[in-house]
Amino acid sequence: MPCIERRPHCGEAASGTSGTPTPLQGIGSIIGIISLIFTIIGIIKGIPAVLAFLGAGAPIVGGFLAGVAVLVIVMLFAMDRCNDVKGSTECVSGVVREVVETDFNPLFPFTAMHNRVDLVVKSGYWDVVETNFAKVFCTEDEIPRKSEIIRCYYYTEKVCSAAQGAIVGAALGVIAGLVVAAIVAAAIGCLTIIFCLLAILLAIIIVAALALAGAALGGYAGEQSAGDSTPSDSSGNVIGNGALISVTGNLVMRGDDGNANVFWWVGSTAPHGIISSSTATPYSYCDLDEQLPADSCATIPVIL
Repeated sequence: MPCIERRPHCGEAASGTSGTPTPLQGIGSIIGIISLIFTIIGIIKGIPAVLAFLGAGAPIVGGFLAGVAVLVIVMLFAMDRCNDVKGSTECVSGVVREVVETDFNPLFPFTAMHNRVDLVVKSGYWDVVETNFAKVFCTEDEIPRKSEIIRCYYYTEKVCSAAQGAIVGAALGVIAGLVVAAIVAAAIGCLTIIFCLLAILLAIIIVAALALAGAALGGYAGEQSAGDSTPSDSSGNVIGNGALISVTGNLVMRGDDGNANVFWWVGSTAPHGIISSSTATPYSYCDLDEQLPADSCATIPVIL
């Protein structure tokens, strides 16, 4: 089948579009609120007055706020990774360009993302990818072979298990950190502004460090407790590059993906074989439309 006249709408999302918020946006809001509070207090009473008001408890207050900030950050990542955002049930077909497997950072296991399949879609499904003027990922090919790609996330148990373990670990780390910080602060004392500020700084570092350490250990424990999972189709075949598939799932616009429409998560995957080994790469809809003229999406009800 020859390439078509219509061009894919590659590029950034249209102005005014908005996907699900990212953890970084939440982190920025938290930092902004804390900074605003301390700025107001500092302007009204000044640092010496604040320290005098808090007295020996100033380091503990500082450490507590640092611990809460770390805990909230971990929880935001967990919510982002494991929140079942409701979108619309859609179905698209195409060829697998790449499979991106979950990668756990040993220090920040709560940041791991679900397994993802990048699918080059048939031209007949470009409207789904472009819904609500979303950002559209495309291949590097030149027009007219340039093709649209949709990211398909497959729920990965290890990701959410690690995130939940990290929350528990971070909370325990905050408690342990406050105990250690209290001992250190008592040893330093808060008799002068310099010593008090030093005690506060050390308390913040201690509590934040132990909270992060707890999140790392708890996340690792959660990861190890969950079973392995890889993206597979309805026949039990592990999905690999070049596979021809039809994907049905929950279509949402996500901020972490640049406000692109993605499947979060895939509900079912129907196999249609493998693309011809002689097909040029990067894969193009021009060849795909010809090799996969019929798919299973036509028999799957679409709920809008």
